[in-house]
Amino acid sequence: MLIEEWAPTRFHLSRQYEASGGPYNLRSYPYMVEILQAFANPAVEKISIIASTQVGKTLFVQVALAYAAVTDPAPALICLPNQAAAIEFRDRFYGNAMESAELRDRVPPERKWNTRHIDLKTSRVYLAWAGSRQRLRGRACRYVILSEVDVYQRTMAGDPVRVAEERTKKFYRRKIVQESTPVGEESPIAAEYEAGDKRRWYGRCPECGRFQELRFFTFQKGDIAGRGGIAGYRGDDGELLQADEARAGAYYICLNGCEIRDDRKLEMVTGGRWVRAGQDIDQEGRLTGTPTRSDRHASFHLWSIHSNTVTIADIAEAFIRHVDGGQLGEFFENWLGLKYSTSKRVPRWRRVAERLAGSYSRGYVWPEAWFLTSGVDVQEDVVYWSVRAWGGGIRSWLVDWGVLQRYPDQEKPDGLCSDLDQLTERVLNRRWPVHGGQKTPLGKSEVGVKLLAIDSNYRTTDVRRWIDDVRSKRVRAVIGDTRTVKAADRFRRTRIERTENKKSKRGMEVWRVNVNVYKEDLMERIVSGCDGKDDSFRFPSDIGRLGATFLKQLVNERKRIVEDRYGRKRMEWVVHSKSTGEHGWDTEVYSRAAADMVLADQRLDWNSANWPLPREGDDQPVEMLGRAARE
Repeated sequence: MLIEEWAPTRFHLSRQYEASGGPYNLRSYPYMVEILQAFANPAVEKISIIASTQVGKTLFVQVALAYAAVTDPAPALICLPNQAAAIEFRDRFYGNAMESAELRDRVPPERKWNTRHIDLKTSRVYLAWAGSRQRLRGRACRYVILSEVDVYQRTMAGDPVRVAEERTKKFYRRKIVQESTPVGEESPIAAEYEAGDKRRWYGRCPECGRFQELRFFTFQKGDIAGRGGIAGYRGDDGELLQADEARAGAYYICLNGCEIRDDRKLEMVTGGRWVRAGQDIDQEGRLTGTPTRSDRHASFHLWSIHSNTVTIADIAEAFIRHVDGGQLGEFFENWLGLKYSTSKRVPRWRRVAERLAGSYSRGYVWPEAWFLTSGVDVQEDVVYWSVRAWGGGIRSWLVDWGVLQRYPDQEKPDGLCSDLDQLTERVLNRRWPVHGGQKTPLGKSEVGVKLLAIDSNYRTTDVRRWIDDVRSKRVRAVIGDTRTVKAADRFRRTRIERTENKKSKRGMEVWRVNVNVYKEDLMERIVSGCDGKDDSFRFPSDIGRLGATFLKQLVNERKRIVEDRYGRKRMEWVVHSKSTGEHGWDTEVYSRAAADMVLADQRLDWNSANWPLPREGDDQPVEMLGRAARE
């Protein structure tokens, strides 16, 4: 029985685990038919699916494993991001199997369910998760499924794709399936999609009948400019509308100019076909041209428009909200199923000074600002700091910056270094006037720092002592951590139990920050600003004259792609000139993270219309209470 016939008649869904019960409905997911056929096709050895969230990837995996157990049983393995995800997959699979007459008798009693494998009598599906080296390497399997591979790629003991291929070598008709939502610029699933035959879903316009690739962004040039994507979320002036307005006006505009609203969106999607790279499709739906790659490695791209529960209005509204929240990368990944890349040429510092200079002077706050944050980079004999003002939509203006020299004072009983002493009065307790004698939206003519993020990865004991002295909720110790903090989380609170001074009995609360997220966000704003496409990141008008060193440090880090010993590619930031340093850049990164922390504390986003008035004392000076108590 063909898999596309077996799935909707023999595999049923449990209402306990799925959004709806009943037979697996391929009519609502016609794009899954060819993916299922690729799984059953012995000529296809590898399947790679790059997709947005909630488009049926996990259900496809369940159907494929169930079909294999019934028609062509063999050992199988599925690897998931963690043990909890493995248990959830097991329960969900067993729940659906018990709703399916052909599978019900294969499900063991619940007391025999375990975390080692899913038992289907004729075959076993071994469970593995990120970091479980023995589980992934220990068995020979004909079917290997890698689910959400982008999430656990960094923590795997070896490259999971290569390890999976090693597990299948004993079988002639092996099958490897990889599926994931892309995460980061070094996305493994994006690389696998590019290595395959790159199939794209072409929908059929319900008005004119023209087949065309379903896209979010319309074309920008040529005879089809302004067509072939979602429109209606911009005003006549080209500016983005408010989320509610965008939702009401959104529609899909086909290559011939037809407007497709939500009432015909499902018709447009379900009438489509998969087209491989190198091919096209004519008016009658016949494939033309020659594929550039064989179907031995079939790769598919799915995004939110394929889901029958997501409307065109939903997608347009999500785009506006992600832009307003400074989360465009998350929109690309979770809604469009695309890798988000900001790999652009870093501009020179003089160009930054010319293109991003505002109309205010150093030491003044732009009147549209709501609050200030500060980033501090601690070095051996010096402290670098900067202060930035923030407004709605992540608009920001550099207020001030500086360098504090370290002059150890032997008379101080706690040995605290003077550069951190100076930080209290020069930054934390200081108030900056508003440009032109105006007032901010909160009615303030002078503004202090709402949150200061200080690097605590170096001279940790000195930083801890200074934080103990100021005892202010407006100060947080931060550490760059791209290994344990996920890009989606951005930062998390933890505690260091020991510092450089081993006699210290108390630990220190620190905030671990995925600095790569903020580096990419800031660099995108700088590059876009220099290209005249973005005005959300500004500097004082005299930055070129007074801040040459600061700007040189700001543009002194570049991205490059490196390959580890397992052949995995990843992106890392490297310093271009070690003599110049990157301290000004680091202070901007910490200041940007502090701005997100301010909003996270109040459970707000970057839409300033929702921001409440701050409480009294939010940016008021602090006293050195900690030192007085010790003395």
